[in-house]
Amino acid sequence: MTPILAALLLGSPTADLAAVGDLMLGRYVGRRISAEGVDRIFADSGDELRKADIAFGNLECVLSRRPFALSKQVLLRADPSNASGLSRAGFDILSVANNHSLDAGKAGLDDTVSALTRVGIHPVGSDPRPLVLRKNGLRIAFLAYCDFPGASGISYLDELRLKSDIALARATADVVVISCHWGIELTSRVTERQIHIATLAATSGADVILGHHPHVLQKIAWLPAPHHRRCLVAYSLGNFVFDARTPAEKQTGILHITLTLGGATAYKFSPYQIANGPPLRWQERLTPRRQPDEGVRAPTTVLNFIFRPRSTGASVEETEAPITARSRRFGSRPRRQTVFGYCRCPNRGWKDPPPNTVCVQNPQSR
Repeated sequence: MTPILAALLLGSPTADLAAVGDLMLGRYVGRRISAEGVDRIFADSGDELRKADIAFGNLECVLSRRPFALSKQVLLRADPSNASGLSRAGFDILSVANNHSLDAGKAGLDDTVSALTRVGIHPVGSDPRPLVLRKNGLRIAFLAYCDFPGASGISYLDELRLKSDIALARATADVVVISCHWGIELTSRVTERQIHIATLAATSGADVILGHHPHVLQKIAWLPAPHHRRCLVAYSLGNFVFDARTPAEKQTGILHITLTLGGATAYKFSPYQIANGPPLRWQERLTPRRQPDEGVRAPTTVLNFIFRPRSTGASVEETEAPITARSRRFGSRPRRQTVFGYCRCPNRGWKDPPPNTVCVQNPQSR
């Protein structure tokens, strides 16, 4: 009898793991937080996250007031007080094993870990030991790695270490969850390296692999694992709170994974879309309320939403547009403008539409 079948027949304890992508509370998002408060960022998603037994995400910034310690093109930092908003939103565990955790040096990472710990959030990825949580009778171990070597302070992806860490976690927990910061930015294509590491982790005993870094959604797949188990791999969960610019970067969601003594047994993807920083529920805010014009459609199934991350969602075409007062801010030449099926029309309730867009229902509304 397989572990999954035994778990179902014996009434195994279950837990709902809700996983999201990158959480970045600096730059434009930080300015919105200063103006509106951090709780506004999670106004749409907080209820769903709090209902889960465990909520997990990747903290893609430093929570520190220290100056930047690195000289690279993109440096991300947010105020440590924002940690309380993450806690109120429902997050239980956040990975700090990524390429921005040391933007303010080791001291900035220590500030981040302290800020999260003070509000009851467990950071993972700064300590090589597995983090084990007990929920509904299940022991769930978490490990986090970054596949981009840098300064010491976080866990970096090494194949031998990965196998030994999973073996240690497997001996102390019922379910093993791994977070991997890997892949290539802004592409929906899964790399050979990602597939190799995922296969290695699955055969070593991992039950769930959660990917971050590409900033767009990538495919979700089941991999075979030892002892008749299966390993669920979400190669990239994209962004979740981010000052995203392109339609692909704005597609996001919450991945719900059912955990039992038999490992991961099922999953469900709840789609959202980022709107100037915070994620908004797809159905409530972004689907046109009446039949859209010909050529404009919203995604019809969740599977299409997940497995076609290059899809632009509610926007499906681009058109050359003449220079307007708004487009002059972006340059002196005509730019391609995305045509959306939603806008600032009074009957739609959209308060802050994306920049440089026009409305197919009412072009004069902008």
